[in-house]
Amino acid sequence: MRAALAPATRTLYKQVYDNFKSFLSVHYPRSSNPIPTTVPILASYIGYLHETGYSSATITTHVSALSYHHKIHGFPDPSSSFLIKKIVIGSKNLNKSVARVRLPITAGILTRLVRAVRSLGIGGYRTVMIQSMFLLAFHAFLRIGEMAVTRSGTTQHVLHLSDVEFVFTAPSVPTKLVVTFHTYKHSKLSSPFKLEIV
Repeated sequence: MRAALAPATRTLYKQVYDNFKSFLSVHYPRSSNPIPTTVPILASYIGYLHETGYSSATITTHVSALSYHHKIHGFPDPSSSFLIKKIVIGSKNLNKSVARVRLPITAGILTRLVRAVRSLGIGGYRTVMIQSMFLLAFHAFLRIGEMAVTRSGTTQHVLHLSDVEFVFTAPSVPTKLVVTFHTYKHSKLSSPFKLEIV
């Protein structure tokens, strides 16, 4: 059964379970067991997530995770109720009106970001490290989870220093950068994938 979920999904579903458990301890202290729960409590949890500032996509993920926990333990799934489905749709509709606008990172914005790091006062080593991360992420089309350990704590897809290699035609004259991906989100490759940045 463990193989039915990707490691990152298992980690995420465990975090949702723990978050729901914390919610219950504060708002429903008599409900000692998170699973099974009721439709009214799940509706209250969705409202709590929305008021806390979670996006509709994250709320949907939380509901899916709790649905999974109920089904895997043989309990009726409260997320399949008409009420919960309508509340989730309502959350999506409310979030549409306050959708965040994200600019695409262009070469010009990247240049300004790289220059701005110098003013952070974090020391030479960290400045160069963050600038390098910005540049690598832009040119290699990386997700944050492929360069750094995120809140979920999963390191499965994170690049290692040995996965990034400069190719030199002459001493101290790099001609290209080769990034080797052994695994990445949704990958089903049996052999590594190499990306060359000239």
